[in-house]
Amino acid sequence: MIAGGFDARERPILRARLLVPRFGIDDEVSFMVDTGAVSTCLHPFDAELIGFPFDELLAPFDMVGVGGNSRYYREPALLLLAGTLGDLTFDLTISIAKPQSPSTSNPRPVVNRLPSLLGRDVLNRLRMDYDFPAGRLEFFAS
Repeated sequence: MIAGGFDARERPILRARLLVPRFGIDDEVSFMVDTGAVSTCLHPFDAELIGFPFDELLAPFDMVGVGGNSRYYREPALLLLAGTLGDLTFDLTISIAKPQSPSTSNPRPVVNRLPSLLGRDVLNRLRMDYDFPAGRLEFFAS
């Protein structure tokens, strides 16, 4: 079993270890559990905390989300989830958003404020027990 939880804003959160071999990234990230997200996304706030080298990103693509259309970059990664009965490792391609500069038309870019997302590329390989009234968010290997 892998334990998640709920943050102060009542969002479902799962902490995971993110490894991005090309950049030597090996750090913990809090991901918001998002069953509406197709892929797992690392957003600027968390990426900056772990020292992500944005200038070295390749393979840009546009993705539409709640915050509108944003440019992301694909990067091979591993996601490690620590569990009471052992750890789970997921080989995936993470979508990374670079920070956006403020502009007259967009003084506070949404993507800069979004939490990183744990998407269906990982969630579809797990069973989730979501019990907000009991404060319990648990994941199990399928």
